[in-house]
Amino acid sequence: YAVGGAYTATLTVTDNLGATGTTTRTVQVGPPPPPPATLPGMPTVDRPGIYVWGDAENRWHVTVAGDPAWPTPRPFQVVLETQGTFSNRVFTPAGPAPTITITRGVTRLVWSGTIASGWADLAFDLTGATSMQFTLHLDIDGDGDPRPPRGQETAIVFLRTCRVRPTGNPFLLLARHGATSLLPWANFRVGVCAGGTWPNCTIITWDIEHLEADAGCP
Repeated sequence: YAVGGAYTATLTVTDNLGATGTTTRTVQVGPPPPPPATLPGMPTVDRPGIYVWGDAENRWHVTVAGDPAWPTPRPFQVVLETQGTFSNRVFTPAGPAPTITITRGVTRLVWSGTIASGWADLAFDLTGATSMQFTLHLDIDGDGDPRPPRGQETAIVFLRTCRVRPTGNPFLLLARHGATSLLPWANFRVGVCAGGTWPNCTIITWDIEHLEADAGCP
């Protein structure tokens, strides 16, 4: 159970002759344990925003971080799109399942919720594709709308342990030419659509290691 509280549990037993018996009980479930302080490989999370990174098992992570100074939780929305599959999804802490739709060969995952202090993380494997598009929103101004103020769309997003910002939001992550998979520790490309709608658009890209070098990261 993702949320503590009282739940009704029903047990039905059927014997070899087909006779059945049913009993119902109320079960009290305690609250889920708090998340760990950090996850292995997690970048430094010291400000509100959305962090995109990878762990030693080459799993992708999207971590939404709030601010202890916020008096009430604020909404966020994470939208991921790919022509493959977001598999082996794990939420830390446990929470509601995202909405997943498939339209014209594009899988779209929408994860919405609220955050105050602390963080919430979605981990997944990208299978069957070498690119994906991110649209990441977090209510940093407290107006109740997860979309950030105009001009602040990229300021809330941090990539890998260097925490460089993408060149747009929405933005794309793409494997380099010839690669058969998109891995979080590779020198992948960061791109934006310049005309059209992904995946049918012209894409302008930068190597992630080039962006990190420009930011002064080793």
